[in-house]
Amino acid sequence: MTRVQLASDKSQQLSKHVEELTQRSLLILLFWTIAAIIIATQIDNLLSILLFWLSPCANSECLNIYEPATWSGTRWSMVGLLSLIATSPIILQQTLQFASPGLFPDERRWLKYWFIGTWLISMLMILVTVIWLLPAFFSVGHGTQSDMGFSARYDASRILGITFLVILAQVVVYAACLWVLLGSKLGVIDLENIGWWRLRVHGFTIGILVLLVQSVEPSILLVLVALCAWLLELCFSTANKSKFSSIDEAVYLDSKDGEHKFLLLDCKCLGAMNKDIGDMMIPKFSSEGMCASANDQDLLLQGIIRERFTDVIVTGCDSKPLPARLHSSANLTGCKIHGLELMDNEMELENAWSEMKSSILFGQ
Repeated sequence: MTRVQLASDKSQQLSKHVEELTQRSLLILLFWTIAAIIIATQIDNLLSILLFWLSPCANSECLNIYEPATWSGTRWSMVGLLSLIATSPIILQQTLQFASPGLFPDERRWLKYWFIGTWLISMLMILVTVIWLLPAFFSVGHGTQSDMGFSARYDASRILGITFLVILAQVVVYAACLWVLLGSKLGVIDLENIGWWRLRVHGFTIGILVLLVQSVEPSILLVLVALCAWLLELCFSTANKSKFSSIDEAVYLDSKDGEHKFLLLDCKCLGAMNKDIGDMMIPKFSSEGMCASANDQDLLLQGIIRERFTDVIVTGCDSKPLPARLHSSANLTGCKIHGLELMDNEMELENAWSEMKSSILFGQ
């Protein structure tokens, strides 16, 4: 095996993955096309309702269309947007099913919760923005102009364009914040890798925000970018230490000055191993039966990769019963799996661990 594989991974040719991606993409395109055809027949009524909510004046008397070509483009853009919203559950479901087999368990839950949360927040923000936020904002501006004696008229295309940009900017920022919060909660983002995540999330989010609102005044754009960065930093402040870093992690040097980082695998061997490992000052991973749990195998491999462990010490057996795929994947990351065999002897854990550590470091 030349690459790391999860316990549930299946060997497939690249053409199979491309075929699956093509099938799922065509399914999404089919549903989007059907939704677009249905919405296109009702777009005039839908836009009338939307402009009724957004209009700052009674009965939309102050709205007009000054550029028919722009209005036509806006009309069809709204067809595409509304079709995308209508098919978004299918898009999220198909994306999650395609990506899940290549993700670790924590990453799979992260992506799932993020998809669901982003969709719910997006729907909520659309309703709040269209029904309350923007109408209140437009009404204040209209009232100010009326008080000054002006008879204001507004371009309906411009009203819809502003609404679209505001909603999209809100969704981008809230989705990024939720991404960070869920990642911190599930342990995918921690204090050990937060620097790289901070660079990626800030760069991606602020980059999209600048592209969306680049037409506004530079001072307003600067305020929006600063506010976005501040919100993201608040979310990043929720990150904790890695679950493997809750105790002092020592890095040991062997006789050749090579570094070793140990992880103790407390496997109960489905009840056959009943010795208590106590409070040893070494990172631990517990499992009721590592050989029988594909999820535990994936979580262990995830910890090995993220924390760069070089040696995993199994308490109960000599590590040979563990699946060959787990051994091979661990070896590819530079990690070896050893066993203390405490089920078959009466040696105390600390003594067995001391002997194993000496054997690994000094070949004793």
